Amino acid sequence: MRRKSPRSARNHNRNTRRLSAAGTFSRTLTLMPDSSRDPLYAAAYASARYSTAAARLQNRDALNAELGTFLAARTSAEWVELLNKAGVPCGPIHSIDQVFADPQVRHLGIVREIATATGVLRVVGQPVSLGRTPSRNLSAPPGRGEHTDEVLRELGFSEAEIGRLRQDDVI
Repeated sequence: MRRKSPRSARNHNRNTRRLSAAGTFSRTLTLMPDSSRDPLYAAAYASARYSTAAARLQNRDALNAELGTFLAARTSAEWVELLNKAGVPCGPIHSIDQVFADPQVRHLGIVREIATATGVLRVVGQPVSLGRTPSRNLSAPPGRGEHTDEVLRELGFSEAEIGRLRQDDVI
Protein backbone atom coordinates (compact mmCIF):
# COMPACT_ATOMS: atom_id res chain seq x y z
CA MET A 1 0.00 0.00 0.00
CA ARG A 2 1.38 3.38 -0.98
CA ARG A 3 1.82 5.83 1.85
CA LYS A 4 0.64 9.39 1.52
CA SER A 5 3.01 12.03 2.77
CA PRO A 6 1.57 14.64 5.14
CA ARG A 7 1.95 17.21 2.35
CA SER A 8 -0.14 15.24 -0.13
CA ALA A 9 -3.02 15.10 2.33
CA ARG A 10 -3.26 18.90 2.51
CA ASN A 11 -5.81 20.71 0.41
CA HIS A 12 -3.68 22.89 -1.87
CA ASN A 13 -2.81 23.25 -5.52
CA ARG A 14 -0.78 20.08 -5.93
CA ASN A 15 0.04 20.78 -9.56
CA THR A 16 2.42 23.57 -8.59
CA ARG A 17 4.22 21.67 -5.81
CA ARG A 18 5.20 18.29 -7.25
CA LEU A 19 8.54 17.36 -8.73
CA SER A 20 10.84 14.42 -9.12
CA ALA A 21 14.60 14.63 -8.72
CA ALA A 22 17.23 11.97 -9.34
CA GLY A 23 20.54 11.46 -7.61
CA THR A 24 21.91 10.44 -4.30
CA PHE A 25 20.38 12.05 -1.25
CA SER A 26 23.58 13.71 -0.06
CA ARG A 27 24.51 14.98 -3.54
CA THR A 28 21.04 16.40 -4.08
CA LEU A 29 21.10 18.12 -0.70
CA THR A 30 24.54 19.63 -1.19
CA LEU A 31 23.51 21.04 -4.56
CA MET A 32 20.26 22.56 -3.35
CA PRO A 33 20.33 26.35 -3.52
CA ASP A 34 20.60 28.44 -0.37
CA SER A 35 21.19 25.27 1.65
CA SER A 36 23.83 26.79 3.89
CA ARG A 37 21.53 29.64 4.92
CA ASP A 38 18.43 27.54 5.68
CA PRO A 39 18.47 26.23 9.28
CA LEU A 40 15.87 23.51 8.60
CA TYR A 41 17.87 22.26 5.65
CA ALA A 42 21.16 22.37 7.55
CA ALA A 43 19.62 20.46 10.46
CA ALA A 44 18.20 17.79 8.13
CA TYR A 45 21.51 17.39 6.32
CA ALA A 46 23.53 17.13 9.53
CA SER A 47 21.09 14.86 11.34
CA ALA A 48 22.28 11.32 12.08
CA ARG A 49 18.68 10.25 11.42
CA TYR A 50 19.32 10.82 7.70
CA SER A 51 23.05 10.12 7.37
CA THR A 52 22.66 6.73 5.66
CA ALA A 53 20.12 5.13 3.36
CA ALA A 54 19.11 2.74 6.16
CA ALA A 55 18.64 5.64 8.59
CA ARG A 56 16.54 7.55 6.04
CA LEU A 57 14.37 4.48 5.49
CA GLN A 58 13.87 4.04 9.23
CA ASN A 59 12.98 7.75 9.60
CA ARG A 60 11.12 8.12 6.32
CA ASP A 61 8.01 9.80 7.71
CA ALA A 62 10.01 12.45 9.59
CA LEU A 63 12.27 13.02 6.58
CA ASN A 64 9.29 13.39 4.24
CA ALA A 65 7.72 15.90 6.62
CA GLU A 66 10.94 17.95 6.84
CA LEU A 67 11.51 17.84 3.09
CA GLY A 68 7.86 18.75 2.50
CA THR A 69 8.24 21.82 4.69
CA PHE A 70 11.50 22.80 3.00
CA LEU A 71 10.23 22.22 -0.54
CA ALA A 72 6.92 24.03 0.08
CA ALA A 73 8.84 27.31 0.14
CA ARG A 74 8.98 27.33 -3.68
CA THR A 75 6.87 26.11 -6.59
CA SER A 76 7.93 23.02 -8.52
CA ALA A 77 8.88 25.26 -11.46
CA GLU A 78 11.27 27.20 -9.22
CA TRP A 79 12.78 23.97 -7.84
CA VAL A 80 13.18 22.47 -11.31
CA GLU A 81 15.05 25.55 -12.49
CA LEU A 82 17.28 25.75 -9.41
CA LEU A 83 18.04 22.03 -9.25
CA ASN A 84 18.75 21.77 -12.98
CA LYS A 85 21.20 24.68 -12.67
CA ALA A 86 22.88 22.76 -9.83
CA GLY A 87 23.18 19.63 -12.00
CA VAL A 88 20.41 17.59 -10.36
CA PRO A 89 18.22 15.88 -12.98
CA CYS A 90 14.63 16.70 -12.13
CA GLY A 91 11.28 17.63 -13.58
CA PRO A 92 7.71 18.38 -12.59
CA ILE A 93 5.12 15.67 -12.02
CA HIS A 94 2.24 16.64 -14.28
CA SER A 95 -1.47 15.99 -14.18
CA ILE A 96 -2.81 14.32 -17.33
CA ASP A 97 -3.93 17.58 -18.94
CA GLN A 98 -0.54 19.15 -18.20
CA VAL A 99 1.24 16.23 -19.88
CA PHE A 100 -0.52 16.88 -23.19
CA ALA A 101 0.14 20.65 -22.91
CA ASP A 102 3.83 20.23 -22.01
CA PRO A 103 6.10 21.94 -24.56
CA GLN A 104 8.54 18.99 -24.59
CA VAL A 105 5.75 16.48 -25.29
CA ARG A 106 4.54 18.70 -28.12
CA HIS A 107 8.08 19.18 -29.47
CA LEU A 108 8.77 15.44 -29.50
CA GLY A 109 5.42 14.73 -31.21
CA ILE A 110 4.79 11.73 -28.99
CA VAL A 111 1.04 12.07 -28.47
CA ARG A 112 -0.64 9.08 -30.09
CA GLU A 113 -4.29 8.48 -30.85
CA ILE A 114 -5.69 4.98 -30.46
CA ALA A 115 -9.10 3.89 -31.69
CA THR A 116 -11.20 2.24 -28.96
CA ALA A 117 -14.72 0.89 -28.83
CA THR A 118 -15.87 4.18 -27.27
CA GLY A 119 -13.89 6.59 -29.46
CA VAL A 120 -10.36 7.90 -29.77
CA LEU A 121 -8.00 7.75 -26.80
CA ARG A 122 -5.03 10.11 -26.64
CA VAL A 123 -1.93 8.62 -25.01
CA VAL A 124 1.70 9.63 -24.65
CA GLY A 125 4.03 7.39 -26.62
CA GLN A 126 7.67 6.60 -25.94
CA PRO A 127 9.86 9.68 -25.41
CA VAL A 128 12.73 8.19 -27.43
CA SER A 129 12.85 7.21 -31.07
CA LEU A 130 14.76 4.13 -32.13
CA GLY A 131 15.63 3.87 -35.81
CA ARG A 132 15.56 0.08 -36.20
CA THR A 133 12.84 -0.68 -33.65
CA PRO A 134 10.43 2.24 -33.52
CA SER A 135 7.80 2.10 -30.82
CA ARG A 136 4.14 1.94 -31.69
CA ASN A 137 0.84 1.27 -30.01
CA LEU A 138 -0.51 -2.01 -31.30
CA SER A 139 -3.85 -1.98 -29.54
CA ALA A 140 -6.03 0.02 -27.23
CA PRO A 141 -5.90 -0.68 -23.51
CA PRO A 142 -8.58 -3.05 -22.25
CA GLY A 143 -11.94 -1.62 -21.32
CA ARG A 144 -12.96 -1.34 -17.70
CA GLY A 145 -13.60 -4.85 -16.39
CA GLU A 146 -12.88 -6.45 -19.78
CA HIS A 147 -10.66 -9.16 -18.29
CA THR A 148 -12.22 -9.45 -14.83
CA ASP A 149 -13.77 -12.88 -15.34
CA GLU A 150 -10.62 -14.24 -16.96
CA VAL A 151 -8.42 -13.03 -14.09
CA LEU A 152 -10.79 -14.37 -11.45
CA ARG A 153 -10.89 -17.77 -13.17
CA GLU A 154 -7.08 -17.83 -13.21
CA LEU A 155 -7.18 -17.12 -9.47
CA GLY A 156 -9.41 -20.16 -8.95
CA PHE A 157 -12.87 -18.62 -8.75
CA SER A 158 -15.68 -20.74 -10.15
CA GLU A 159 -18.29 -19.40 -12.57
CA ALA A 160 -20.84 -19.49 -9.73
CA GLU A 161 -18.56 -17.47 -7.44
CA ILE A 162 -17.92 -14.92 -10.19
CA GLY A 163 -21.67 -14.71 -10.80
CA ARG A 164 -22.28 -14.05 -7.08
CA LEU A 165 -19.61 -11.34 -7.03
CA ARG A 166 -21.27 -9.70 -10.02
CA GLN A 167 -24.77 -10.06 -8.48
CA ASP A 168 -23.54 -8.46 -5.22
CA ASP A 169 -21.97 -5.56 -7.19
CA VAL A 170 -18.49 -6.49 -6.00
CA ILE A 171 -17.32 -6.57 -9.62
